[in-house]
Amino acid sequence: MEVGLLFTGVALPLEAAQNHLEKDISAKQLKHNSTSWSKVTCINGGDGWSGSRHSTERGRAMELVVRKAVAALVVSVVVTLVRVEAQLVVGYYEQNGCPMAEEIVKKVLTAAVARDQSIAASLLRLHFHDCFVQGCDGSVLLDPQNGFPATEKQAVPNFSLRGYNLVDAIKQALEQACPETVSCADILAIAARDAVSLSGGGTWPVETGRRDGVISLRTEAENLLPPTNENSEVLTQRFLDVGLTQDEMITLSGAHTIGRAHCVSFSQRLYNFSPEFDTDPNLDAAYAGKLKQACPRNFDPRTVVPLDPVTPSQFDNRYYSNLVNNMGLMISDQTLHSDMLTQFSSESNAEDENMWQFKFANAMVRMGAINVKAEGEIRKNCRLRN
Repeated sequence: MEVGLLFTGVALPLEAAQNHLEKDISAKQLKHNSTSWSKVTCINGGDGWSGSRHSTERGRAMELVVRKAVAALVVSVVVTLVRVEAQLVVGYYEQNGCPMAEEIVKKVLTAAVARDQSIAASLLRLHFHDCFVQGCDGSVLLDPQNGFPATEKQAVPNFSLRGYNLVDAIKQALEQACPETVSCADILAIAARDAVSLSGGGTWPVETGRRDGVISLRTEAENLLPPTNENSEVLTQRFLDVGLTQDEMITLSGAHTIGRAHCVSFSQRLYNFSPEFDTDPNLDAAYAGKLKQACPRNFDPRTVVPLDPVTPSQFDNRYYSNLVNNMGLMISDQTLHSDMLTQFSSESNAEDENMWQFKFANAMVRMGAINVKAEGEIRKNCRLRN
């Protein structure tokens, strides 16, 4: 079987994918450094140089760094695909009692998105929050139960999660078609993919065969989920902790191109930011003014604003263009451009939407394989343990 990388829904052979990445990164790196060199941290951790002019020697060395970086990226994806092959496969339910599973998920989700476009981002977010705690096992869906510790739902970072009723509706439809067959964890993975495509983004084959977990702890969610008010170093470490790279952190952050955020998530950037500045100086002044209109000092805690003020319902790379223009909503967004360690990848995503969509699809496959359990259950109700 030929292993390939996904590019807007199409699997590319490894050699073609490597050539595409190599050409793209080389061109962008040269453009980024057309007048001066600054220290650059590459995908594989290699460093660039400092100086004022290009030289043939530096150009050749840079080409070598890029080739090594691309090779590392390609190998990391292939290794992950091989590692999870025994547990997850594309089309698992076609061979295991529910051949219409993915169609059922998409049908219910499509109807829900037609009623409320914002629910797409909610389903995507549920999958993210699920995978970062206990792995992708549906544990984020569990309700509090007597005799069990407080669940992930009760963690502060999860207070604003929504879409649980939609997951219930999807599960109900699946149970009617094929009882006790499709896991809640797989519902989240499939729905996340469809949420992206229904919002105008790409698509990818979803590996399925996950089991539902029985452990859900509020304390783990509060300690493990990436915070929205931290710098890129902290964010990178949270992703490394679950086996994802810094570039994948930057890539997956682009999911904030759709969805909304409550005022409390970013109000510290608008008021009393620091002793020197009332408003975060890294926030575009005109954009800050609009945010203050939506979220005054005494804002209603229920008020939400779009994460992407330009194309809020379109799954595109406008998120990264907003960062270049200092219009990232939360600290964890804007830091991807303000920090030199992540600026290059962020700007590359702003310049090439196809490449970002390609990387996003692969990063979603990688994230969907985090700590997949060989044992577990297939819940009858996604909110309750069997």
